[in-house]
Amino acid sequence: MIEDMPIPQVERKRLLKQVESAENYLKSRHIGHCSMNSNCVTHCTTFALSDPNCDAQHTACEEKHTAICLDCLNVIQTLDTIKQNIGKISDQDLQTEVAYDFENAVEHIIEWFRHNIRAAQQDSAKTRIISKMGSDEAFCTFDWGQKILPQDYRESQKKYFGKKGMSILVGSFVWKNEAASLNTNRTTTDIQPTNTFSSQSYILALTTAVQTDLDTLSGGELILKQFKSDFPHIDKLHKRNDNAGNFSSHATPEAERLICETVSFQYTVAI
Repeated sequence: MIEDMPIPQVERKRLLKQVESAENYLKSRHIGHCSMNSNCVTHCTTFALSDPNCDAQHTACEEKHTAICLDCLNVIQTLDTIKQNIGKISDQDLQTEVAYDFENAVEHIIEWFRHNIRAAQQDSAKTRIISKMGSDEAFCTFDWGQKILPQDYRESQKKYFGKKGMSILVGSFVWKNEAASLNTNRTTTDIQPTNTFSSQSYILALTTAVQTDLDTLSGGELILKQFKSDFPHIDKLHKRNDNAGNFSSHATPEAERLICETVSFQYTVAI
């Protein structure tokens, strides 16, 4: 895109360097800056995830948001500079084509920001929930693994994408155990942790599955039944939802609640 713009070589190199810096920031550092009480508007999850038109999904943010993130500012300024240079392209057909690609890229970048903010909020909720869990509660995460193909049919990653093969649904659970006195000869100065954690993962292999929400729910039910059989003392589940459609469709939470009731679990969603 930048190669098609009528700008000097020095300016082009500077712009490409800004793009690289912005990409590295969104890939690695932006999510680490996001928090519920950030004074920067592009890092504040409370402000970003609140819907002012829905009372049930709105939380008043008390931060003034006076701080400015230079990395986030670089992303915005870089996009503005690119947009201005697109307007200088004399060839109208080329300008229309480049403008279309640019608007599409901007939408993806905005979604990237949103994804990082949602992930930061989910990580914060996960830590908070696990720290407050009782010994009869567990935190679970479900995700589809990479499809399994015979070695003879494996290609490069670019050609491999979208191939049909055996689907793997992974369910991971973590729960808190009350620490028992393991040694009666401990001194009072020894550090004695109040709790320890246990974990268990299950892998469900399906020869034919298109990984829809129905496949996810059906496979998840099988994993939940096995987990309940192995660890009957767990009565309550907290689940982190993935942002993919097959994990977070409109009907998924209600279907998961009904499945948990069938397996004798109390169910909550960690958003």
